[in-house]
Amino acid sequence: MAHNLATINGRIAMAYQGETPWHKLGTRLSNTADVAEAMRVASLDWAVTLEQLQTADGRKVERNAVIRESGSRPILGTVGPDWTPIQNLDAFAPLQDACIEHGVTIAAAGALGNGSRTWMLAQMPETVSPLPGDTVKGYFLIANGHDGSLAYSARLTPIRVVCQNTLTAATDGKKAFVTLRHTSRVEQRLEESRRMIGQMMDAMKAAGDTFASLARTDMNAQDVADYISRVFPMPAGDPKNDTITSRRKTVAALVYHGVGAELAGSNSTTGATTAWAAYNAITEYFDHVRPAEAGTQSAKNAANVSATFGANLTTKIAALQAARQFAIA
Repeated sequence: MAHNLATINGRIAMAYQGETPWHKLGTRLSNTADVAEAMRVASLDWAVTLEQLQTADGRKVERNAVIRESGSRPILGTVGPDWTPIQNLDAFAPLQDACIEHGVTIAAAGALGNGSRTWMLAQMPETVSPLPGDTVKGYFLIANGHDGSLAYSARLTPIRVVCQNTLTAATDGKKAFVTLRHTSRVEQRLEESRRMIGQMMDAMKAAGDTFASLARTDMNAQDVADYISRVFPMPAGDPKNDTITSRRKTVAALVYHGVGAELAGSNSTTGATTAWAAYNAITEYFDHVRPAEAGTQSAKNAANVSATFGANLTTKIAALQAARQFAIA
C-alpha cells in the first residue's frame, strides 16, 4: 500500500501479518483470524456520523459532512442527502465468517488519508499454479469509502509469488468482484456481500484456469506489440504521444526481462513467449515500475493507490481481458 496511511490517535493505521511491509510502518497482528483485533490494531475501530452543512448565516444545505468519531473528529468528505454510511464494523464483519468457515486469515488492514478509505486484505488457503513452480496465492480485498468517492467493494486480488505482482481475476459470473452503493438498503446489500465472499473460493479456481490458459497461449513479437497497443491505446489526435510510447517500450521489455518473465514464458511451444508473460508485464509495470518512476513521494503514493483503487487498476483489468481474447482467438 501507499505511504499515505492515516495516522489516527497518534498511531499509523496499518496492521499486517508476517514480514514487515516495505514501508516499515504499522503493527504486526498476533491473531490473523480475528477481525475485531485487526480493526483495533489497524486503528479502524471507529464509526462515522453525518452532520448537515449550512451557510455562514445559518441556512441549511442539502449536503452532509462525514465525521470520523475519533480524535479531533475530522471531516472525511461531503455527501448528498441519500448517501448512507457503511460503518467499518459492518464492512469487515463478513470476513469473520470467512475466517471461521473457509480458513481465511487477515493479511493486512488499514486506512488511507485521514480515514476516508479503509480496507482489509484477506488471504485464502487456496493457491493455483498456472505452470509448475509458478504459484499464485489467493487474496481478496474489501475496501470501504467514507468520503463519497469510493463504493464499498470486495474483489479477488491474487498475488503471483515469484514477482509479488497483484493480479486481477476473471469477472465472469460476477463472483470475483462486488460493489455496494451507500444507500438506505445497505443491510440487505451487505448480506449479499457475505454470500459473494463465500463464492470467491470458486472464483479463485476459475482464475487459476484462466491463468493456465494464458500460460499455454503463444505470443510472437508482433502479438506482444499488438497486445500492448490494445492495453495502451494512443489518445485520439495524438498518434505519437510520448507518455504512451514510453510505457509501451517499458512494458515490452518487461515481457521478456521482467521478474519471473522467463518462467511465465517457459511454456511457449515456439520459444517466444506467452500471454501469461505479457499480462504479468502489465501488472509488474503498475505495481512496481510505475511507482519507482514517480519523481516525488506524493506521485509515488498516487501510483500505489491507483494500482489498488484507481485508473491503473482499471488498466490491469483491461489487460487481463485483452490477454484472454488472445487465448481464445
